[in-house]
Amino acid sequence: MARIKKTNIEDENKILKDELNQLKAMMSALLNRDKIESTIISNDEEEHKSEDEDDYVEIKPTKNIHVTSLVYGICVLKNEKGITFKINDFGEARSIRFEDLESINNINKNIFKQGWIYIKDADVRKALYLEDDYKKIIDKNTIENFINLKEDKMSHIFETASNIQIETIIENITKGILSDDRKYYDRNKLAVVDKLIEKRFKGKVSKLDELAKEYRISSETYGKQEE
Repeated sequence: MARIKKTNIEDENKILKDELNQLKAMMSALLNRDKIESTIISNDEEEHKSEDEDDYVEIKPTKNIHVTSLVYGICVLKNEKGITFKINDFGEARSIRFEDLESINNINKNIFKQGWIYIKDADVRKALYLEDDYKKIIDKNTIENFINLKEDKMSHIFETASNIQIETIIENITKGILSDDRKYYDRNKLAVVDKLIEKRFKGKVSKLDELAKEYRISSETYGKQEE
């Protein structure tokens, strides 16, 4: 009997030892899992923190920001206090304080989102949350040299740019035709633009030659009224 009892005790000890080892293994696994989860959370927090910091750009309210008009004719900007800032014509630039620019953006985002006015400073565009919009906005130089672009680039702009920017491109070309600018002597290029106009506006906008004629008649009539 004593021998049997001893054997049972040894078996029980072995079982307890195995269970203890299993418990240790489980505890170790849990600790490692917590450590991994803690690291993941920490990395996520750092990543979000980094993203938040990248999204934030501080601009002094009184900093003068260089802006350029991308539309023909007078463009009047108004801030929330009713103060106006006038830019007389396409390509004209002026400086506006950031606090005023931000105020203008608050009440009329389309001025900047659609490309009536161009902000050159990338940090200012970021501060005003206009980065995504500016992926589709073209600058003064691109508008003025649109006719020299490759056909695929011209087509892409006509597909993605805002109506006001397309209208400015068309007006710039027609003015160039009227002034006999050699840049617009290539009839093949003009034919490409005519096709793009037809596609974009579905025949609701005249071809370049017709538009140029309309501009000439309009200018002559306006000139007589001024005399």
